[in-house]
Amino acid sequence: MVDSILVVGKTLAPGGTGISDKVEFSYVCGAIDGKHVAIKKPRKSGSLHYNDKGFFTLVILAVVDPYYKILWADVGAPGSISDYGISNRSNLQLSLPEGIIGFPDPEPIPNDDEDTAYFLIEDDAVPLRTFLLKTYSKRYLEVEERVFNYRLSRARRVERECIRSARRALQMPPHHPGCINRDCDGHNRGLPHTAQHVQEVED
Repeated sequence: MVDSILVVGKTLAPGGTGISDKVEFSYVCGAIDGKHVAIKKPRKSGSLHYNDKGFFTLVILAVVDPYYKILWADVGAPGSISDYGISNRSNLQLSLPEGIIGFPDPEPIPNDDEDTAYFLIEDDAVPLRTFLLKTYSKRYLEVEERVFNYRLSRARRVERECIRSARRALQMPPHHPGCINRDCDGHNRGLPHTAQHVQEVED
């Protein structure tokens, strides 16, 4: 398994001028989600890469910003492992709490003097953390909770559109972290508003 962190700088950029402007969701630095990439079954791998959709895959777990830029990617987990399992033992879960990848300093929301922290948004498959926000999952929701779920789901469309746009670069399963760096950096350089350097941190 390849476990690699791709970081644009040491601090995630505020998403207030990106996601907020697009879908009215402030203090979001990026969205995190996973995607299965179809592969030919590796030799002597048994059912390790066989997913619940009936084919063999590697999993890409990525964080993207409001401008479809890939900020971080874990590529190479076998398809039989869930997004929850990948995220729970990935470098991202260590890098954020330990400050290896940092968030911008908290800022007060308009017309308030109390600071609000920045965070990432995620789907239901990824475990909830203090720096990760997800939708309410209970069956019967109040009106405010349904509105919250709707707006967070709209914000997460950025991540899904980014993965679709990067599909061609990421279809070839990488053999080492440098290949992941190259493909993600190449995707980022083809977009407006992107940084010119991607830093890689390995295990």
